[in-house]
Amino acid sequence: MKPSISIILGPGGVGKTTSSALLAHSRLNQGQRVLALTLDPSGRLLDILKPQPKLEVEEVQALKIFEDILSKKPNSVDASKIKSNKLFQQLLIKLKGVQEFTSLYRLQQAYHSGNYDSIILDTPPTQNIMDFFLAPEELQTLFESQIMGLFIGMKKKNLLNRLLMKTKEYSFKILKSLTGAAFFDELLDFMNALSGMREEIEDSLSESQKLLKLAEFYYVSKAEEDSAEKAQNKASLFKLKLGYDISFYIFNRTPLRPPKIFHNQAELREAFESSLADFINWKKYIDNQDRKTLNQWIQIPELNLNSYSEEQLNKYCLHFNA
Repeated sequence: MKPSISIILGPGGVGKTTSSALLAHSRLNQGQRVLALTLDPSGRLLDILKPQPKLEVEEVQALKIFEDILSKKPNSVDASKIKSNKLFQQLLIKLKGVQEFTSLYRLQQAYHSGNYDSIILDTPPTQNIMDFFLAPEELQTLFESQIMGLFIGMKKKNLLNRLLMKTKEYSFKILKSLTGAAFFDELLDFMNALSGMREEIEDSLSESQKLLKLAEFYYVSKAEEDSAEKAQNKASLFKLKLGYDISFYIFNRTPLRPPKIFHNQAELREAFESSLADFINWKKYIDNQDRKTLNQWIQIPELNLNSYSEEQLNKYCLHFNA
């Protein structure tokens, strides 16, 4: 049986990574073998979730993914040479779409591995949830660009001739004097490495589209009327542009009714009244929603935890089982 795929979306600062952790912990408590993937180099998801026999937590590393791809193409490029190429190490991961592509590539590897029952992907924060899914297409655009057409499949001698034909000779001499011959050779090797990976990348992009159709999408938002309305508007656009439905909305830090005792303490009265207003406004908004809408909502109070004990994770992940 193939694993389920859950992709967590949303802007920064709303508890997206913590929500990913709670979902992973919830699946683990159900006895599933879980892989939680993150693109965050700070390692916050790894701090929250501690590896267990049925739980793996992994930061997707772009360079490692591309090294794996290169190893599948031993005849097209010298993999060991490319791995030491400074441009490969520094420029590749900065290309637009690389981060998103490598996470989907790792998702595919995990999906077909047979090692997991549930795969959860914590995506980077973005105001436009479509960015993550459109960005990998930038790699396809790169392959179709004129500059790649100039480099791909050419030997150095032919490349020099082609450059001299397309530019004035003095311009090329200036470029060579500015960059140096060593840089030019690394650039050529880097472009040829991309060329060698083109087929694998294009196949992976096609496979990604199939897997995304099987995924559940979670959108994380603040528990405020304005934020909730924006989330649902973005979901409508997500469906219209990409054809994917948001399966669940996670509303973080849902307002709770503050204890009345605080109202009697002058120094806490202002905070009490503010908290009470937030609670009343959110409850009114909830009361105006239909049952079908509410069935898609996961409301989690006070998700801004400072520590993540097993007890706390068990307590909060219950909201995913409701």
